Formats: sequence, structure tokens, C-alpha cells
Amino acid sequence: MDVLPLLQLASVGGLAALAFCAGLFAMTCATAIVRPLAWRSLVLVGVAPIMLAAAFGFWRMSEPYDAHKRIALIAVDPLSGRAAGDADPAEIVSAYTTAVRALEGGADIVVLPEAVFSSSPASRAAVETPLQNAANAVGAPLIAGFDETLTDGRQVNSAVIFTPDAPTQRYIKRRLIPGLDVGYSTGSSVFVDGANGVAICKDLDFPAMIREYGRRGVTLMLAPSWDFGVDGRLHAHMAVVRGVENGFALARAATNGRLTLSDRTGRIVAEAVTRGDAPTVLTADIGLRSGGTLYARIGDIFAWIAVVAAVALMGFRLTRRSKSVPPAD
Repeated sequence: MDVLPLLQLASVGGLAALAFCAGLFAMTCATAIVRPLAWRSLVLVGVAPIMLAAAFGFWRMSEPYDAHKRIALIAVDPLSGRAAGDADPAEIVSAYTTAVRALEGGADIVVLPEAVFSSSPASRAAVETPLQNAANAVGAPLIAGFDETLTDGRQVNSAVIFTPDAPTQRYIKRRLIPGLDVGYSTGSSVFVDGANGVAICKDLDFPAMIREYGRRGVTLMLAPSWDFGVDGRLHAHMAVVRGVENGFALARAATNGRLTLSDRTGRIVAEAVTRGDAPTVLTADIGLRSGGTLYARIGDIFAWIAVVAAVALMGFRLTRRSKSVPPAD
């Protein structure tokens, strides 16, 4: 994750390409110790591919941006998720809308964490109207995480998109946490609005599912999220890899964790650890570039090629060994 030139391999072969490169480096070092005289083979089979991968990475990282957007991420940990306890819903709405309105004129998009607000059909207007008004005041789309009951009775973890002076839209989380999200219904489709996509926290742990966003040309992913303190860096940076795989920048706002802005190459443009005693606001410009990636188009073909090659090599080795064994008298 921290070796950015090699991380760019994810845009070609996904996690399989990264694992292959890490394994190749380790096996090259081991072979150099066991057979130091075979240096020509080591250079050809081990060193050269890694150098080529690094060269590709530096080239990809040098590509210019097509545009920039100013993104604001906000988390009020004392009033978010389980930390909110029995807090008055109006107090939670007030705390977040106050922080949003303070951005007036200073953001193109605002993202709030996962499951910050609770609502039911009876209370929806009381919660959503102040958020819509805040989006109107700032003049920027506002993406907020909801734990809500829909009119058909389903309990869902959703992201509600408040666009200035426009009807609200809704994305429902598709990957739930076993044991924690019991009783919740899952969503069934991606949310793409122009070049922007919306996903929620654990959705970004599943490369195959997120590839759909890459195939649809998303250049900026907006992700309300929820961390568990100690896993903040790990979970945030797992999501960053999805951006490299599919060619999109990432704006991830997590309560009890990290606010993270990264570009399509995995550069962390800005990051902040949320606080338990005060609002955390992170605002920065993020570079965007269109064009997608090879991985978004071909998926895990590299991984399957590696599997087939491994089986073929093992078969070749066994065949040679059986031929080298002298026949019994």
C-alpha cells in the first residue's frame, strides 16, 4: 500500500498482481541465496519484471488530472453511531448541519459518515429537511449515512444524497457485517450519478462488486463509513486500493476512524483521525482523471492465468520427475 509505484499493478491485475509481485520479490531473494551463480536467470525472471512494474507505476502516477473538486469530510464522533447512545436525534442533526453550513462556499461535495442519522416514515421529514436545507445553503451535494426504516417496513443502512434544490436519492448498502447487521435488508444495485459513485463502508471490501463502478466510468467514489478505532488505517487503505483498481478518487468519511481523501493512484491527498470530543472536518482538493483501468475491464484474468500457469508448471515438474526415476529391476 505504501509503495505507490508497485501499487499501480492493481490497475492491471487487481490484488492478485500485487500478491504476485510481493511473492516474486521474496522468491528472487531466496533463490539468490541458494543459487548465487544463477544471477542471469534471476535478473531475467525476478528483477526485470519488478523493475518493469515500477516503471509502469511511475508512468501512471505522472498522468495529469482532468479536473479538481473540493471535498469536505465531516465526523462528529460523540454523536455518531453507537457513541450517540440516547442522544436526541434533533441534537445530532443540529451538530452536523452546523458543521456543514460552516463550509458555505468552500466545498463542491460534502460526505458524512455511515449510519449517523436514524429515521422512520413518521420522522423522515424532521431529519431530512434540515439536511436538505444545509445542502441548499452550501450549494453542494451532501451524502449522509442513515439507519432507517423504509415505507415498506424494511430496515436498511443507506446513504441519502441531498442535491441542492433537487429531490433526494438513496443508495442501500449491499454488503452487511455478519452478526452486527442482523435484520437489515440489502441493496441490489450500484449508485452512479454522472462520474460520481456512492458505496458504503464494507461494500468497498469486495473488488468484484466495486468493478461495476469502474466499468461505468466513475472518477470519484463517495463513501460514508464506520470504523472500529484500531482498524481505521487498515480499513481506509483497503478502500483506497479499490480506487487504484478502478481508476477513481475516493472520499471516505468514517466515524470512529479516519477521514480519507485519495486520488486514482492511491496517493493520500489528505487524512485525519476523528476525535471523540469534537467535530473533525477535513477539506481538500482532489484531482480527477477519466479513462478507467484495464482491471475494471478484464477483472481477475491475471489471477486465473497465474493459477493455470502454476498447475501447468507443477504438472511439468511431476512429469520430468517420473521420467527421471529408473525402472525397477
